[in-house]
Amino acid sequence: MPESLFDDLYRNDVRPALFDEPTFGFLNRRAGARWQRVRDLLDEWFGRVPDEEARADLRGRLRSGTEVDFRSAFFELYCHEALRRAGWGLEHHPRLAHTSRRPDLRASRGGIITYVEVTTTSTPRLDEAAQARLNTVIDMINDRMEVDQFMLGVEVLDVGNAAPATEPLCARLQAWLASLDADQLITLGSRDADDGIEALEWAQGSWRLVFEAYPLQPDRRGPGGRIIGTLRPAEADVIDDVTPLRRRLTAKAKAYGELDAPFVIAIDAVGEFTEDRDFISALYGTPAVLYYQNAGPGAPPPASIRQFDGLWARRHGWHHTQVSAVLASTRITPWTVGSAVPTLWHHPGADLPVNEICPLLRQARLDLTRGQIQYDAPEITPHEFFELPEGWPER
Repeated sequence: MPESLFDDLYRNDVRPALFDEPTFGFLNRRAGARWQRVRDLLDEWFGRVPDEEARADLRGRLRSGTEVDFRSAFFELYCHEALRRAGWGLEHHPRLAHTSRRPDLRASRGGIITYVEVTTTSTPRLDEAAQARLNTVIDMINDRMEVDQFMLGVEVLDVGNAAPATEPLCARLQAWLASLDADQLITLGSRDADDGIEALEWAQGSWRLVFEAYPLQPDRRGPGGRIIGTLRPAEADVIDDVTPLRRRLTAKAKAYGELDAPFVIAIDAVGEFTEDRDFISALYGTPAVLYYQNAGPGAPPPASIRQFDGLWARRHGWHHTQVSAVLASTRITPWTVGSAVPTLWHHPGADLPVNEICPLLRQARLDLTRGQIQYDAPEITPHEFFELPEGWPER
């Protein structure tokens, strides 16, 4: 059996989790039978990952000390265990013929193939020192690179504890921008704004940033000026769970192009207030009210509508039809796996639909005749599915 994820030590620390304490650090130090059960379960699940390279990757991210890495690795481990229990054979990071990018999982069962990409949203908070390190990185990129055909936006996922090497980062950004066609992206963006933006996720140590390339109109191109035009820090003043969901899902939807089998994006939303309506808005469009200014007699009354800004519903029809479904959970943790019920949101216009891939999941489908979401309850409770006692990990 693989080595335990946790340190071999005597535990007598019974303090509750500290503010902003990384989950792994808390689990690694916390004494008590409840938390030992959680550690044992994670070790059990981890030991069932057959791929040595995948285990090394998961172990490194789980123990990295950063919450973003832990959450993404844990959710990947959760999905692996759920699909394994549902009878799927799993291959980690399978090679694809048409791209060098590799999805997280290739699941096979009864002659059926499904690709699964696992991701999370992220809302870390920055202290003054972290903000200073981030500012230094942004300044160094601006000093080393100039605007030509693109400007860059930056979304902050995680700020590392030490300054990263920016010269390799700038070289990677230059090569990435050189591979993009600004005119083509402008043409795509005229039809749909998200299609006119390309994104590159960069990670080094505990740093994680997403760079978005915004193509410039021909009359605004040319060397000179700061290349980073927008910066979206992780901390925000307004609670908006829809935008991070839509951005993350859009990036993953575009990652692999057309596949020869169904494609499922599994996402864990870490927003404290994320609920079904946020997923509906991210997938089908944000709600709005349609009304007529200075309406005269006989004008239609105001009506509730959805804007054409969802992952799947756009003005020209169903969008990102290569995505068969989205497997969604909300802030799932190692100690809530016995009660958490994720939802499988089915794409109404998917090129390659999927059925109930796991009995643990609640199913959500759009009823096209009524224009409402139809929910079907899971076939089994989470604790029964994972063979855990009711009330686990308390007993």
